[in-house]
Amino acid sequence: MRTALYSVFGGFLINFNLADPSGQGQGAMQASIYRQRSLSYFRLLGMLLAGILFLFAAPAQALNFVTNDNFIAGTDPWKLRFAAGGAGTLTNANGWGRGNITAGGSTRGSVGIEQTFREPLLNGVTYTIAFDLIAEAPKTIDVVVFDSSRAIIGDFHNIPAETKSARRTLTYTHTQPDAADAILSFHIGGNATDVGIDNVVFARQGSPSQLLARKPDGTWSFPTVKVGGKSWNAGTYDFSYAGYIYGERDDFIDIPSATRTISAVNNEDITDKLNAALAALPNGGTVIIPAGTFRIGAGKTNNAVSVGTDNTVIKGAGMGVTLLKVDPTYHVASQASTFSYGVIAFTKPKSSNWFYGGGITTATETVLLGARAITVADASAFSVGDAIVIRQVMWKSFVEQYAYNDSLAVYDASLAAKPWRWTNYDANNNPLFNNKNHSFRYYRKVVSKNGNTLSLDVPIPHELNPVNMPVSVGGPGVVPLRNCGMQDLTLTADPEDGVDRPQSSLGTTIMIGGLVHGLFKNVAIDSFRSLGFATNQSVNISFINCVGSNGLNGGEGGAGYAFYIKGQNLLYKNCLAFHCGAGFTSAGPTGSNIVIKNCRSKDYRWNPDRTSGQQVDDTHVKFAHGILWDNHYSKEAGMLMVNRGTLSGAAYETCGWSIVWNAQNEGWDTKSSTGVSFRHNYLGLTPAEFGMVIGPHAGNGPAGISVRDGYRYYPSSSKGVAVRTSTNLQVGTAVNRVLYEYTGQPVAESLYDIQFAQRAKLLP
Repeated sequence: MRTALYSVFGGFLINFNLADPSGQGQGAMQASIYRQRSLSYFRLLGMLLAGILFLFAAPAQALNFVTNDNFIAGTDPWKLRFAAGGAGTLTNANGWGRGNITAGGSTRGSVGIEQTFREPLLNGVTYTIAFDLIAEAPKTIDVVVFDSSRAIIGDFHNIPAETKSARRTLTYTHTQPDAADAILSFHIGGNATDVGIDNVVFARQGSPSQLLARKPDGTWSFPTVKVGGKSWNAGTYDFSYAGYIYGERDDFIDIPSATRTISAVNNEDITDKLNAALAALPNGGTVIIPAGTFRIGAGKTNNAVSVGTDNTVIKGAGMGVTLLKVDPTYHVASQASTFSYGVIAFTKPKSSNWFYGGGITTATETVLLGARAITVADASAFSVGDAIVIRQVMWKSFVEQYAYNDSLAVYDASLAAKPWRWTNYDANNNPLFNNKNHSFRYYRKVVSKNGNTLSLDVPIPHELNPVNMPVSVGGPGVVPLRNCGMQDLTLTADPEDGVDRPQSSLGTTIMIGGLVHGLFKNVAIDSFRSLGFATNQSVNISFINCVGSNGLNGGEGGAGYAFYIKGQNLLYKNCLAFHCGAGFTSAGPTGSNIVIKNCRSKDYRWNPDRTSGQQVDDTHVKFAHGILWDNHYSKEAGMLMVNRGTLSGAAYETCGWSIVWNAQNEGWDTKSSTGVSFRHNYLGLTPAEFGMVIGPHAGNGPAGISVRDGYRYYPSSSKGVAVRTSTNLQVGTAVNRVLYEYTGQPVAESLYDIQFAQRAKLLP
């Protein structure tokens, strides 16, 4: 099965508006030249787009309903539909979706390039339809929106397609009841002239948010409000530095030209060949796995394939074209090993321990939330370009507030004398508060230096006050792996040999441990055992168009996570978590500055023998913070960021602060066979410090989205109360730490896109 997601690049060509077509004029002679060279232009333009597309920032917009909008991942799920004598084929020639028409039929509707949406159109919501359009010779096309019965609910006629590509932008308001399985169709028939489309966007416009104001120059301002006792606005912290090369590149850079191509027959185990090819690239390069189906991991334990050289990429021929099947005889040493090892592992020895360095000097002033500078006692040891680790061990009053329980004997008798959780103890059970494992720690780069003040590449997502505990600054404990990743392939996992049932299978498919600047693009894990994609103390990683689906082990005890998030400055863009126990799970205080943008969570479920629990995206272990959910879509999957108390190994407060921007939930209140709610329609945010829930809205499910104020497990269990639906900004009544803007429909734009467009870029 070919799995394909989308990547929104926006309109960087002619910003063509149907009301003002003058932007297309090229003159009769130029038009004649384009007509004569139309096929060559298709090819040339495709190559040019591939080379320069990443240089242009996407416009701020909400979730794109279109899958595989740019045809990079083939043509699926686009289809070519015929009527009234139409005939032809659909290809993705040079990155364009191209309708190769052999018979145009009697009308434009005789040939249609179309796609069925996976999200419903909502009554009263206005959508933008935008696309790049080109034709072999001038002609006109129609754009039509159908409901699931193929009744027309929106249509746009006589849109000119020229031999020079132009951007077309339309506006559609859905005035009918919510429409599931709606269809977007480009009617290109009527004659045999080929037509190409690309970068297709179908995105809701949303209503204005009180936390955003667009200025006349097109930039945005962020009004200040009071949240959690702090003066706060949506611009206080800049999330836009998350991702590979600070989110400024969607393609690899600085990878050596050296390559090694795997040669194998169908169904051969290529583990040893992969390791040999990687070893043959001592200075980095690309290992190419051709089209075909191959096994991996046969007879191996823990890491089967290890990428330990900087500037190294594993590349397939395409999602669903190169398929790697994890062999049943692959094993991990223990369940705990699933959080350290993977079938394919990107790591150097101990590279995940970068946060154990430091100690050269200390901060002399408070580092405020969102700061990009730190003043230290002595900066003489640091130079511009150095990597540094900033660390502050959690102090007694902090632990007492968020992870203290003097009744732990009920949970575990051996813990009766150890009520503070996030610390270590001496022989007399006195808490020491000096364990570096229990600390805020940030891997940063020095971008400039002024005396003893160091300017940093990425903002700090938590206030660090030396009065509470010393803030140490020094080099990393080990040298991490740098600039690696994967693209264009699919992995699956068979059940593990020797287990009593398939859902007991253990193992992580892709482990990313201690990698700095990584890119995982167009990678689908169509089935996995315990974890799909897992990060362990990794920094500045992008996951673009990735799929984590069909967790064999969907049960508890550290299993069933499609995307396990234990790192910082991570960007998940256009990713899908499907049919697993939990999709996007953030863990630990090194989990910070995490952006989950335009992603989907669908059809979560436990192991078949489980009849209770919750199937949600969540924060799972102590005090992950600085998490932005930007235009997230859920169906049969809830969202909880709360104090878990003694659950999950005594996790206690799991969320420091978070912003949930434009979350849509389909509103299905699914229950188990014993009548227990799986929280599939819940959005519960109860952070330690502050949070925002802006523009949450329901799809067409019967129960609607349930936004909960005060959901918690500790000090007492509470599902909280439903947030009232006033259109005014409101601070939650239960904890006074969460600001709600609950309009019942999406608000405008993407917070990440706005911040990314407005900040200065770190690369040329």
